[in-house]
Amino acid sequence: MIDLWEPGDWVDARFEIRHALGSGAMGAVFQAFDRETGATVALKALLNRDSDDLLRRFAREAEMLRAVRHPNVVGFVAHGVDDARNLPWLAMEFVAGESLEAGLLRHGAYPWRVAVSMAVDVLQGLGAVHGVGLVHRDVKPSNIAIERATGVVKLLDFGIARPGDERGRLTVTGAAVGTPAYMAPEQLLGSPAPSSDVYATCLVLYELVAGDIPFADRGARALLPRLLGEEVPSFHDVSCPPELVAILRRVLVPDIDRRLERAPLVEALRAVLAANRHFAMPSPSDEPTTRRATTAPPQTLGERWLVVVRAETFDGKAALTFRERAVGLSGALAGAEIHLLDDDTLVALTTSRPQCADLRAAFGDLPGLQDACYQVAGNLAITPRMMAGLDPMPAIVVGLLRGLDL
Repeated sequence: MIDLWEPGDWVDARFEIRHALGSGAMGAVFQAFDRETGATVALKALLNRDSDDLLRRFAREAEMLRAVRHPNVVGFVAHGVDDARNLPWLAMEFVAGESLEAGLLRHGAYPWRVAVSMAVDVLQGLGAVHGVGLVHRDVKPSNIAIERATGVVKLLDFGIARPGDERGRLTVTGAAVGTPAYMAPEQLLGSPAPSSDVYATCLVLYELVAGDIPFADRGARALLPRLLGEEVPSFHDVSCPPELVAILRRVLVPDIDRRLERAPLVEALRAVLAANRHFAMPSPSDEPTTRRATTAPPQTLGERWLVVVRAETFDGKAALTFRERAVGLSGALAGAEIHLLDDDTLVALTTSRPQCADLRAAFGDLPGLQDACYQVAGNLAITPRMMAGLDPMPAIVVGLLRGLDL
């Protein structure tokens, strides 16, 4: 029987175990307090210590994380072995939030702007990963998390990451390691490259918008069209710019030489966001329930709309104009809650969809206007403590603001 840590135990005289977060056949993860930095960390322990391959993989994961420093990649803290229990361990940044997999299961597809902005963050993180000569090999929704308080996207789990050679291929080929549903064709054939991570990210983006990966309706044959280079289908019953699927089709091809690379892909996605600042976001109740959603969205939504409006206020006069109009709207729109985040950003909750257009029209002559309107749960609230920064904003608010940031 493996002697695991209990709450109150100390690891390396530095980490105090708080409680277990989860465990599997190979490892267990604990939340711990780092007394050296005062931060909460995730402490991962390798349970299967009899496998030399797993020991090497665990040590490699620690070295991979140590090499990468980027705000969109989970941070390395320390690693070692608990000699008293013979437990190899790895301490990482603790991400207080949920994975994209959990989000898909909880509410189905994401608004396209939110999905695109998160994909851009993942691609930025991968730039740092590839920049030190690594290939992640397992980009998928369960390995991407959103930090609840900040909305920052984090790429997780470097357990099967490997270094590449000068051509970007893995130094060891012939074994397809990863999650097949998110593998590029070359990875399925045992030769992943940095481009394979980009391919996987676009599969994730497609799933976030559509609710499922391409060709999922073909069941066990879902991978065959991708190997043969069949064009991924358009989004059905999803309101988003047509150029988005056109970009994904430039990446989701079997030929690496024809595939859009990471940096141009980031530029293309940002261009779609910039060119569609006023593109109407669909209400989840207008979209079909996907197989991912465990609860049908219409059952959780009320007649309540979240509106975000942002303008460019480069001078004091423009900032004053924005602020005055926001204050004036507070009494002019019946039933609307108006919250001024700063001199160029307003967040509002209203029970009337036409007021979404009224709010935008009130600022329509200001430069660089961006806005988003999204139907939300009837009990969604923005409290004074949130406005003061004492409590985190609801995730949907953070998500819409992130979409406008890009």
